[in-house]
Amino acid sequence: MNEPTSLPSSSPILPPPQKRNYALHEMVFAWGMLLYGYLFCRVFPVVDARLGGFLLMLALYVSTIIFFCIKGIKPRPLPIVIAAVALLLSLSLQLCANEMFAWLGYIFALISYPYILCAMQGCAIRYHLTGLIVADYFNALLIYPIHSLAALKDALFSGEKAKKSGGTVLKILLGILIAIIPTVIISSLLSYDEGFSALLKSIFDFDFKNILSHLFSLLFGILIGMYLFSIYVSSAEHISENALDEKRCTDLVGAFRRINGVTVLVASLPPLFLYVVFFISQWQYYLSAFGGVLPEELPSYAQYAREGFFQLLWVVVINLCILIGGSLLLQRKTQHPPLLLRVISVIYALFTLVLISTALSKMLLYIRVYGLTQKRVYASCIMLLLAVVFLLLLVRQFVIKTPVVALSMVAAILMFSLLSFGNADTMIARYNIDCYLNGSLTGVDIYALDQMGDAAVPELCRMAKILDERQGSDISYIPDDSNLGELYYDYQANCTTMYYRLRYTLAKTAEQFRESDASNSRTAIEKFFAFHLPAYRAEQALREIGMLK
Repeated sequence: MNEPTSLPSSSPILPPPQKRNYALHEMVFAWGMLLYGYLFCRVFPVVDARLGGFLLMLALYVSTIIFFCIKGIKPRPLPIVIAAVALLLSLSLQLCANEMFAWLGYIFALISYPYILCAMQGCAIRYHLTGLIVADYFNALLIYPIHSLAALKDALFSGEKAKKSGGTVLKILLGILIAIIPTVIISSLLSYDEGFSALLKSIFDFDFKNILSHLFSLLFGILIGMYLFSIYVSSAEHISENALDEKRCTDLVGAFRRINGVTVLVASLPPLFLYVVFFISQWQYYLSAFGGVLPEELPSYAQYAREGFFQLLWVVVINLCILIGGSLLLQRKTQHPPLLLRVISVIYALFTLVLISTALSKMLLYIRVYGLTQKRVYASCIMLLLAVVFLLLLVRQFVIKTPVVALSMVAAILMFSLLSFGNADTMIARYNIDCYLNGSLTGVDIYALDQMGDAAVPELCRMAKILDERQGSDISYIPDDSNLGELYYDYQANCTTMYYRLRYTLAKTAEQFRESDASNSRTAIEKFFAFHLPAYRAEQALREIGMLK
């Protein structure tokens, strides 16, 4: 029997895909992604290179927008707005001393960049704020990157001459990488000879650990460049068949809606009954919070404020989960929520808002008596954000098209911006010190303010300056033979005197600045990229009171 000379039309074997030809600006963009990956590794962790991290993020976003303009893609408003917000939040690296806020702003900018690459090329589901933006981020971060991971290699050396020269360069680099390990082993073995070792040191006067650091940065930088360029190529050609679209999102949500309304109603009634009994039994107790009066049966404001606060916070979170679960699981004939779900949502939202207002009233009473701390401020902000979410859920029961998810994201970004750019830690220190100086508070927890780092230093210096003026002292006067250990002994021996604690804290901070300036472990470039405004302000404040010369 003769072999068939050609495959039948139904054969599953497909012809190999044709390689794409990349334009010059795309080749430059590919090299830019490779460079960004390397520089990203060099400024990691970003809290140690804040200026470098911000400048890198600024260069990445601006160059990408320029690239799309050169490519002839008209910028759409939503990705441009998100890019601007991402850059604004990344400014927290420079303006906020709190490392958590610096990280959060930077991370938002990082995860928004893949979305920008996709949305600028028409791969967003919607181009206005809706809950579907979550699906857009999911597509950009996880779906699109997996389709074109090998595209970077082709784009780096586009064109026949470039491919030949690129292949030669890659072969040379591969040979260098292969030669590094045996060369290092042989040199270490032959270093027993002092003359040979001295000769090698004179010829190769470099830090081997530093070279390894650059090599690892290059290796992981290549992987990052492949990831980002893959997103660009996949979204440019719309080749991700697994990406979520509006229909798939609707079908996915609809697959969960299998529970009957009677079941949802019966499941939601017991918690509501408990809330009614709880409010009736504790009405006078919680009414004291709104009136700013401590209940007679409690010994202190601290116990009153702390008692039940985090339990109430967990109840609020559980209520949010109940509402989300009811919306996802309840059967419905149309996309609009049925009347039963709307009634349950309104009742739960109202009860939750009462719980939130009660918890916030207790916290405000606590703050008025004992001042601010990070935990009190952050817990209050979380409760306020949850209150906004439940207000949006309440509005949605009457205005069906309210984009709760998108507006909640906006509220979270605004809350973060307020805390970050308002420098919440500085605000906490200023409030407590002002209250102490005007007599509203009996003391200031210097140790707690010291834990806030650079943010609290200018306020502590201001406090020291005012105390010096009041009592005719000089906090910068420290005998020449004194050291931090002796100052710490004075602080321990006079622990009831706030002035000694303040002097020790400022002297310790000033010593850390001196050690950082004198350190030889970092190059001048690394010190430059580590610059951020809170540290600069703290250093200047220490100089003003004479702690730093």
